[in-house]
Amino acid sequence: MDVLHAAHGSVEERRLDLGTAARRARACGGVGYVEQAFDILALRSGPGRLEARDYYALGLYDHRRYDNPARRSFLGRAALAELAEGVVDDLAARLVQENNLRAHGLPTPRTEAILADRPIADGPPCLADDATLGRYLRERGAAPLLVQPLVEHIGAGAQTIGPWQPATDSLPLGDGRREPVARLCSRLAAYRRVGCLLRTGLEPHADIAAVHGSRLSSIRLLLRREPGGLVLHRAAWRIPAGASLTDGFREPANLLAAIDPESGRVWRVVQGLHPGQREVARHPDTGAELLGWTLPDWGSLVAVARAAGELASRGVLLAVDMASSAAGPVVLGLLRHAGDPFLVQLAHGTGLLDADLRRCLRHAQLRPTGRHAA
Repeated sequence: MDVLHAAHGSVEERRLDLGTAARRARACGGVGYVEQAFDILALRSGPGRLEARDYYALGLYDHRRYDNPARRSFLGRAALAELAEGVVDDLAARLVQENNLRAHGLPTPRTEAILADRPIADGPPCLADDATLGRYLRERGAAPLLVQPLVEHIGAGAQTIGPWQPATDSLPLGDGRREPVARLCSRLAAYRRVGCLLRTGLEPHADIAAVHGSRLSSIRLLLRREPGGLVLHRAAWRIPAGASLTDGFREPANLLAAIDPESGRVWRVVQGLHPGQREVARHPDTGAELLGWTLPDWGSLVAVARAAGELASRGVLLAVDMASSAAGPVVLGLLRHAGDPFLVQLAHGTGLLDADLRRCLRHAQLRPTGRHAA
């Protein structure tokens, strides 16, 4: 279990794992326990309002890599929540968002059904138990299905499911494996508590499929609001690898790429969390070169994300998840609180609070509200 997994577990798990993280930080970063504690206290009250799990997951204990100003440029979830507004992330809001995007001619997958404990008024069918879900999966037809849970943390990721295979009562998964319907229903049941969209599936752009195979991958665009409109601040590409069914970075084999906002070029790729994080140059399955590779339709993808963002929020920061599909750029969702703070910062290895964002905050007469905010 890593630090981020433990953050969603019991108190005992969190304590045990943070202790392990502290020992690893001392061994790998050369920072003693007392100095780690002072670091964490300073960052918690600073502009980024970081927690202990942020400190260890982002590798901020490594004083050889990060000095004090660099550490203070990283933002946590609480700080991002103050800078973003206008996006409420529940099933009903996602369905309204989807209809709004479609009404303005913006491409987004159509939701066919939802996994939830209770239906939504005037919404699509609610599959509230495994028997109903199994019947839906067997009867829905031959189109691929996109399973998209409403979970923001870095482990979240959509997965693609193929049409029902009657001879084996199974469904093809994105990596080519097949899963029995009963087992798939049991696995997806965990999403009912948080909510999950079952949407018409997407095929990845041919150039992207050549890099990582037929599984869908998503691109997180973090937009900042300048006086003239939304501008791309940072971007990260979640890349599936190994036996992972989704592109979620929680999966140990998966990769995370930093994207140059101007060109769409990959300039850094990492695998894993600190202290075992490593940088890679090629995809481990296909051998495709990643560093220097440019995502297809980048200009169009950014334009669609900006148009979607203008419909949804007036906050200083907004996160948009996009996919580069065979049919072109597609909006997968707009996220509350500018998304999870780990994803883009892990990809780039730098904090979000740079000179550009500070200038935006001055224009908006806002700033992160830590006691020592700069």
